Amino acid sequence: MAAGKGVSLTYDRQWLESGFALSADLPLIDTTFLPPDRFSAAAPRAVGAVDDARPDRWGEKVIRFVDKPKRLSLMEYLFNAGDDRFGALGVSLSMREYEPRQGGQIPRLDQVQKLSDVVSKIAASEPLSQIEAQIIAGGGSPLGGGKPKALIEIDGQQWVIKFFNHEPVDAPLVEHATMTLAQKARIHVAKTQVIRLADAHAVAVLRFDRHGDQRVHAISAGTAINAVTASGVQPTYGYPQLAEVLRRFGATEQDTNERDARELFRRMVFNILIDNTDDHEKKPFAPAARPI
Repeated sequence: MAAGKGVSLTYDRQWLESGFALSADLPLIDTTFLPPDRFSAAAPRAVGAVDDARPDRWGEKVIRFVDKPKRLSLMEYLFNAGDDRFGALGVSLSMREYEPRQGGQIPRLDQVQKLSDVVSKIAASEPLSQIEAQIIAGGGSPLGGGKPKALIEIDGQQWVIKFFNHEPVDAPLVEHATMTLAQKARIHVAKTQVIRLADAHAVAVLRFDRHGDQRVHAISAGTAINAVTASGVQPTYGYPQLAEVLRRFGATEQDTNERDARELFRRMVFNILIDNTDDHEKKPFAPAARPI
């Protein structure tokens, strides 16, 4: 713990023998890793890649509404986010067996209107009925970001669905169009589709961190940059820093890191040209992805 609120990490002996480093600042050594001192007690963080597993602003709000934990520390948020969070890391109550928080069933596509109604009530801080709480419990809290979103199941696969949040434009349609344009610009993007609701649209994004039943470990751009920033120094988030991470830690087999660097440059130019205002350090950083 850092100041009693942050979350530390110690690798298990078996993981030290056969696992891999979760991020560059968590090498496979027998020690206890603490969050860097640049993160204050007022804004507690989990150490290294573990921080990407926390639910963030929207997920925390869902947890407060649905789970109503007695304590609201970062560890409680990590646990209550359940087993469908970003990436492959999970939180268990037992050290011997994996016992995560048991969530509800992920809503299906035919339940999306009911899910949208529940999300709107949470966004407006309106109380939920028991049935409404059950609807959101299956996929409302594992996700990061500040805007309303949830998980739904489409044809046996998990998708992240993002809802209209009273923006001045139809943001879900814009996001789908932008992802389609990025694909035409030879950028690797997740598959998206527009979901029509009663009075708005939503956009569904296929999860890249799931391969069937296999969970994929991945880290965000912010975690990648934090990992190579010296303790006590404020990190600088940007494309040059990400390019440096690729050069130092990217996969070298078949020149993968060089292809990733070209892809990174293409994404940077694309985001500038479309005036992307949501290009931030919590975005997934694909080169770290690997299955568990």
